[in-house]
Amino acid sequence: YTHKKRAAASSTMAKFLQKQDLKSLIGNQSVQATTETSSVYACIKTLAAHNILSVPVLNTKTGNYNGFVDYLDIITFIGSLTVKQKSSFIEELLGEQVVNKQVSEITRLHGLSQNDPFLPIPETSDALVACQYFATMGCHRLPVFNAKKKLIGILTQSDLVRFIDNNADEFDDLMQKQIKDIDIGTSKNLISISPDVNALQAFNIMKKNGINGVPILDKFGHIIGNISASDIKYSADTTITNEYFGLKLFEYLDKPVLKYLHELRDFKQMDVDALCNIPICCFESSTLKHVVARMVKKKIHRIYVISKQAIPLRVISLIDIIKCILANSGIKEKPKVYDLYWI
Repeated sequence: YTHKKRAAASSTMAKFLQKQDLKSLIGNQSVQATTETSSVYACIKTLAAHNILSVPVLNTKTGNYNGFVDYLDIITFIGSLTVKQKSSFIEELLGEQVVNKQVSEITRLHGLSQNDPFLPIPETSDALVACQYFATMGCHRLPVFNAKKKLIGILTQSDLVRFIDNNADEFDDLMQKQIKDIDIGTSKNLISISPDVNALQAFNIMKKNGINGVPILDKFGHIIGNISASDIKYSADTTITNEYFGLKLFEYLDKPVLKYLHELRDFKQMDVDALCNIPICCFESSTLKHVVARMVKKKIHRIYVISKQAIPLRVISLIDIIKCILANSGIKEKPKVYDLYWI
């Protein structure tokens, strides 16, 4: 593949990012996928077995990938069936009505992960272009193709932020700044939920607003928990054989969010904060380096900046980290958007 010549990098950060090709960033991956004709259960099983949140969907007729499907798509799909059936018990739907439906039915109702467009990128591209894609295209992961037009890996925002953390010294001037001195994160109209909201409603709020997590606030506005799209994967334990095809805890989707998280924790025999039921927070005096390192170490997608009274002031997500790096790299132009299969 040949890229159009981009404007010369105007900063050391940009030049460093340009040196890192995507092939080395993704390493050797065993790419998992589903097909449009696969059952919802088969899709969930693939996600759970490989501890991933999303899979590309292959059109077996054309041989092309049509997009991604993720847990949030599946949950909102189950929720839509619940409404149609006017049933208050989600477990009633966890039989043939749901698990035997094809993935294509999810995509027809909700689109192929509308919050995560399928934007192919060649392995010869670099980390700077990946930053541009994430920052400007609204994607959470990038499918990486080789010269033979084969999908060889998925680059996630987590992968890129981990790379930034591992090479923090290359971004040292920025990394040493305190959060209060950086334009980063979301502070206006911070979306939150109360403890009485049920899990399904919480996931629907995420889907509607194009976000992957929300803080749980008490009546005084104190942050007391967090629920995210990644929590869904703990519901889908397909190693368990029962009448719900290993999806027993999906029945708790109609329970209050804290109850849902507690049930997952007890079911999986996890530590108290293992499901981010206790949210990971920082202060405005924290440095960007501390925030990035903490997010990588805890394997979380967002961190809450709070006051001394535990009032959330803003939320910093992985994409905010990437946007911050890009904004300080001196690169302004948008990346080239590649067609799925290059000529």
